[in-house]
Amino acid sequence: MSPTGTRSFFSYHMPNFTFPGVPDSELFDHVVLLAQAAEAVGFDHPADILRTVSVPVVLVDSDADKAALAAQMPPTVRQQVVPATVAEGVDTLGRYLDAGFGGFVFRNLTTRTPEAIARAGELIKQLRPQGGPA
Repeated sequence: MSPTGTRSFFSYHMPNFTFPGVPDSELFDHVVLLAQAAEAVGFDHPADILRTVSVPVVLVDSDADKAALAAQMPPTVRQQVVPATVAEGVDTLGRYLDAGFGGFVFRNLTTRTPEAIARAGELIKQLRPQGGPA
């Protein structure tokens, strides 16, 4: 509850928070700001907020596919996502999980075919703790 006894719009969204479009170099600063804002509106456990990140990769099968896709991407898109194999995606997203993020979000624009969904499933399978939820 806020000091006035009412919940703010912000506090309703605290348990799950995504950082879309935030560069890696700024993510930690945003996590700190989120915790400070959560405390300011009376959220009891800012450390319990599920922090997620938009997947910064487009999964492909091979290095040749990476090069072909990168060549088709406008420069503005290449600043936000990069083509990556599943193994590279595991490395990239593993760093977010290791840094305390609780998950990641795939966007329909990058995961829209059965093959792309299968690659995303393989990535999740490799990142998921043994026996843990997907």
